[in-house]
Amino acid sequence: MNSPIVYLDTNHISALARNPGDVHCAPVLSLLRNGDARLAFSVLHMVELSDPTFKSFPDVCTLLDSLPIAWAILPPELFDREVEAAVARGLGVQPPKVRAFFETPAAALSDLALESALPSDALGALRENPHLRDILLDEATSHANEYDLIKAQAAAVQRPLEPLLARIRDRKIRTTPAGIYLPQSLSPEELLARAGGLSACPAYEVFQSLNVTRLKDTKYRTVRNTILDEWHAAYTPYVTAMALDRATARRFKATRLPVTKRVTERLNDITSIVATVTAA
Repeated sequence: MNSPIVYLDTNHISALARNPGDVHCAPVLSLLRNGDARLAFSVLHMVELSDPTFKSFPDVCTLLDSLPIAWAILPPELFDREVEAAVARGLGVQPPKVRAFFETPAAALSDLALESALPSDALGALRENPHLRDILLDEATSHANEYDLIKAQAAAVQRPLEPLLARIRDRKIRTTPAGIYLPQSLSPEELLARAGGLSACPAYEVFQSLNVTRLKDTKYRTVRNTILDEWHAAYTPYVTAMALDRATARRFKATRLPVTKRVTERLNDITSIVATVTAA
């Protein structure tokens, strides 16, 4: 998928569905309907938009089914793919290409049963089976509670690379991707340093950087939606433009990561960001 990808959080997608003629929404819809960009659609969107109390559900389903979609893989899988590529790079071999988006839900979610599924199919299935939604929502709630307990003592603050090193350590690297045995395996620190440090895993870098901006603020109250917003934001390195809620977008800017130029809190910035990034 080489066409630009636009990622909008659920509030912005809802705005497009409710007010398609709005001066801020119309240019974004035109961009998508003309095929000049694809709209990112992730499991996070599915979970949030399938909420039984969401009144604009029919309008959102109709909208999503009418647009070109870029289907996202799950955030944990994206992090794992980045780690795999970083390890290969650290070992001095050609890393696999990390893809965060695919043309079909079957390819993105590794489920052949979803081959011809539409966004509305996924939303309808979750709405009819709320226990599936609860799995991810419960995980987000658990993360939120844990973060407020540990705050500034968190590994992400005290030892910024430790969470990523732990992911590499869990892989127990003993051979190269070509099968060559490593008599004295490289430490996770060495592998990550050779790969280029935290920036070798750009989605994880975004996720952790947002964690750090929050954890350093002892007065910041972490809630479930905070975690969901950060999972949305993690896709930024793999999209052309990203629209988030105001609080998350501003925390993102505070990270000073290079990809912040792709992030906005306003729908009316999307078309100009796409034009700027694609022209670069």
